[in-house]
Amino acid sequence: MSEIKNRMVLLAEQLRELTHGICKMGPGPYGIGVSTDAVSPLTAILLLTPNPFEEGDVRLPDDQNCTAEMRAYTKEQMALRTYLTKDELTAFSQGDDPAARIVAEAILRMNESGPVVTVQECNDAFGVLADWEINGQSATSPAEKEFIASLSKTSAPKAGMEMTM
Repeated sequence: MSEIKNRMVLLAEQLRELTHGICKMGPGPYGIGVSTDAVSPLTAILLLTPNPFEEGDVRLPDDQNCTAEMRAYTKEQMALRTYLTKDELTAFSQGDDPAARIVAEAILRMNESGPVVTVQECNDAFGVLADWEINGQSATSPAEKEFIASLSKTSAPKAGMEMTM
């Protein structure tokens, strides 16, 4: 018997796999967010349109479709509140920084299919991702830690660390 899996959970698994743990989706104060390890100069985010987690008086129906798009920005762009374009992501995917390449390639690949999820899948995935976090399933594995550490040795050292909850 085949079971249809939640498409938002599949996106979370795909992001983690494609980035080798550099990026992970999880529950956050504004819905489902993405944490990006400081080894990458790019920060990944998830944009849902329409956003089922937006505060407001209108609740979207559970069967409402939402497009799920991965985006990224650099620290400079964060200050300007802009995201990398597809061409800029492509440039990063071919650049010298291995962590930036991995994140950019993952985002480009994930957006190829134009993922669509339902409001119900978003709500259910929030619970699944919260359970993973509580049960330690979202923790960085030893293999992921080793891989990420190897990238920091090949990348220019960074000052500071970004932490999201």
